Amino acid sequence: MEEIISTQYQLMQSIENVYTNFKKDGDERKTYSNIQRRISTLEAYWNEFNSNHMQLIDYQNVDHEYFKHNYYQKTNDYYQ
Repeated sequence: MEEIISTQYQLMQSIENVYTNFKKDGDERKTYSNIQRRISTLEAYWNEFNSNHMQLIDYQNVDHEYFKHNYYQKTNDYYQ
């Protein structure tokens, strides 16, 4: 479980970085191809994150900080 949680934290940061970096990009970098590349990257991160989350639910350890701090929802907000 801890290995999956560690991966989740890395993926959460990566998803947040895609969002943050996109906001910082100038108009010249917001081309169709760059946006498509970021969307593809974001989708890959999210698919792995969501899959890992489903595995974590099976552990039913709701006392873990991952669940206490609702990291799934916070990451979903960045994904959306």
